[in-house]
Amino acid sequence: MDHATPEMNSSDGSPVAELPPYLHELDPSQWKRTSTPIMDTAVRAWDDGSIDTLVVLTDELAYGQRDNHHGRAVHRERGSAADMAQLMQRLPAPGTPDAPVDELPEIPGPERDI
Repeated sequence: MDHATPEMNSSDGSPVAELPPYLHELDPSQWKRTSTPIMDTAVRAWDDGSIDTLVVLTDELAYGQRDNHHGRAVHRERGSAADMAQLMQRLPAPGTPDAPVDELPEIPGPERDI
């Protein structure tokens, strides 16, 4: 997933990487976007401490999640990059009537000794 093809020049003359189409769904004033050769990520922070995260592995596989101010997931979805970008952009803001609030069970993972 290499999106390093220059789209235009920035004000200092350096190339600006072309954004994948699905990232155009995300309001750049709200989301911090990062692209690497293996994935694209976007993060949006809310005033109450909640965080929305979009992780795109391929055009067909992406994950969206909202964590509350305690760092617990209250929303989690998997789908195509385009669908997840639209869903996360339209997810109701924390504190609004339709916003997710119930904490989801943790996803089991491998045991780690830290």
